[in-house]
Order: sequence, then structure tokens, then C-alpha cells
Amino acid sequence: YDDPLPPNGARWFSFQSPYQKEGEGEEIMRNFTWNVERPAKNWKSDMHWFNTADELSHEDGLRALSEGGFDTVLKGIGEKFGLDTLHVDSFGFVAVTNCDRGYIHTDWEDVDGR
Repeated sequence: YDDPLPPNGARWFSFQSPYQKEGEGEEIMRNFTWNVERPAKNWKSDMHWFNTADELSHEDGLRALSEGGFDTVLKGIGEKFGLDTLHVDSFGFVAVTNCDRGYIHTDWEDVDGR
């Protein structure tokens, strides 16, 4: 990666979804917004988080997951844990190409093992 963000940096990107078809009637082409963040220096890496930054991008990500069979994965998780419904709160991924030392932490506490 030739242009990483500085630690604690963020940037937003806007582009068209590959699922949108250009020039279909009167349909307006809409842009999708994603943000990229790099955590503080605690991570000792070039880790970047990529997240949907608007509802249209989130729905587009869910569409891609669905086309890949993710609904079946969610159904299996629900059955395993006895859950009637599951909710995808956010859609994103993490990319790391270099890491000198990990940073062990927890995002949530006191969640009764869930």
C-alpha cells in the first residue's frame, strides 16, 4: 500500500456501485460512500478499517453478502444459538499488510459470554 493514512487518520471515498447499471432509463446514478480509518499508534501496524458510511452503501454491501450466500451463514448461527433474528449492524473489513506487534484489547465487556 503506497499511501497509508497517518495514525488516527480518516478519509472518505465516494464511487458508484458495481451493481448499478449505467443509463437504465431515467434512473439517477447514486454514489456510495465509504470511510477508511487508521487507528492510533497502539497497533504498531498499518491496519486500516474500511466501513460503509451511508445507508445506500450499507444496503449495497448486504446485497453482495446475500448474493454470496451469507443468509445461510446467518441462519446457521441463529439455529446454533437459538436466536430468532440476527441484525447486521455495520458492514466493513480490516486490511493489514505490516504489523510489528499486536494490540490485544476488548471492544465490549460484561456481555454474559455473547
